[in-house]
Amino acid sequence: MFGLDILKKAQEFQANLAAAKDEISRLVVVGQSDNGFVQLQMNGRFEVLSLTINPALYEQDKSIISSLIISAMNNASGKVREETAKALEKATGMGPGNPLASLGLPGF
Repeated sequence: MFGLDILKKAQEFQANLAAAKDEISRLVVVGQSDNGFVQLQMNGRFEVLSLTINPALYEQDKSIISSLIISAMNNASGKVREETAKALEKATGMGPGNPLASLGLPGF
């Protein structure tokens, strides 16, 4: 009986983990620069889906635009990491320091 309980728990854990992986794959976050002039969408695989630059920036130095794009990307990446951690915590019941981090899942 004890072995069947462990097997059932393992199957539940696997199903919860698969659900979290699916949730992460559908995740889309919006990141923006501090001033909001640059916005982008990023998915749960850290792929940039869209980039919007306020036309007022076109007259600025290119280094300023680059800096704002990097800021928006870092903002979006942080959001993906946060949402990934939440999904895994929900699926596994494990909080920060989750041993699943060693599996190489996005955000870890």
